[in-house]
Amino acid sequence: MPGRITGVMSLGEAAAVEFHEAVVIGAGHAGLGAAAMLLQEKVDTIVLERSDCVGSSWRSRYNGLHLNIVRWDCSLPGKRIPRSFAIYPSREEYVQYLESYAKHFRIPLRFEAEADTIRRDGAEWLISTKAGQFCCRWLIVATGEDRIPVIPDWPGLDGFKGELIHSSAYKTPTPYIGRSVLVVGSGDSAGDIATKLADGGAAKVWNSFRTPPNIVPPRIFGIRSHVLGFPGDFLPERFVGPFDAVVRLLRWLVYGDLSKYGVARAPGLIQRVRMDRRSPVMDRGYIAALKAGKIEVVPGVAAFDGEDVVLKSGRHLRPDVIIAATGYNAGVDQLFGDTVSVDVRGIPSVQGEPHRPAAPGLYFIGFGFHISGNLSELKLHPRKMARAIARDRRLAGTVRQASSQ
Repeated sequence: MPGRITGVMSLGEAAAVEFHEAVVIGAGHAGLGAAAMLLQEKVDTIVLERSDCVGSSWRSRYNGLHLNIVRWDCSLPGKRIPRSFAIYPSREEYVQYLESYAKHFRIPLRFEAEADTIRRDGAEWLISTKAGQFCCRWLIVATGEDRIPVIPDWPGLDGFKGELIHSSAYKTPTPYIGRSVLVVGSGDSAGDIATKLADGGAAKVWNSFRTPPNIVPPRIFGIRSHVLGFPGDFLPERFVGPFDAVVRLLRWLVYGDLSKYGVARAPGLIQRVRMDRRSPVMDRGYIAALKAGKIEVVPGVAAFDGEDVVLKSGRHLRPDVIIAATGYNAGVDQLFGDTVSVDVRGIPSVQGEPHRPAAPGLYFIGFGFHISGNLSELKLHPRKMARAIARDRRLAGTVRQASSQ
């Protein structure tokens, strides 16, 4: 019976365990999409969320953030984003959409229920959270890639006395008016933040990175850039080089030679995505600020020396503030230990499908990476996963019925 309370023993103490057929961890876009499709398949489902609201990771992002995917390609299954929203929805619009999505499908949510440990308990999964224990037959992990902010362990960092924050803590350029800021990183967040600081009154903005980004305009000769990314998701390897060469030519026709502004030739766009999971950077004023001298591109950070930042070139900088847009770790291994296989970023090796035979009933969703945008995959994966789980449930019921005769 869905939602039953059992007297399962845990860690040597009796504890009430709430049972559901499926438990989804994470009330972001991936988790909500998965839960909605499971509910449509009549699978008893609950979503566990560590914060007190849906879409918490989106809410925590900086002011002025916009998605890099057009609204019709980032809708979740079963409910489209309203046409009244911007072509590239804002952070606030997307949060509003997630709230309406959860209400539309009447998704059962349990807030402030961060998962501490997850382990296999017979034929089921046992999830220990700050809000109690939950047991399920199917476990869907949708905690996302940005669970744990990461700042590199640069030499000398322990002795640095200046102000250093991760980009996840940045909200608005106002606190940095009249101050010098070093933004470290070459992703979308680094480009957006550097641009907003340059236009928002910062006295000096440096952007430091090791590998040049693949910067693309919102449109290339009238065609939205994300459209050009769709072929890249499916191209055979032999076509990657020619495709990247075409993209490089188009970018040069739009921007000209950026090397004189410190941006060296970037690795191939598809090559970078497939090898390093690094997406292209949508230009929202970065190139204009760069050409206007508002942003200075400098080499990567090598070390810290007292109050100075030492660059790979040997040059010393003394910024008032450093904003490290240096990525995240998914931290999936912290929840499961050796039960799952992950890469160096803590990202599971399999998404949208059963993880592996040794972990039956375990799914990961929302960890995929695509040139055309990570959100676009969520139009299909949640529905496909829910149908697979419903099929497994029917099969299990048939087996139980046959064995009882």
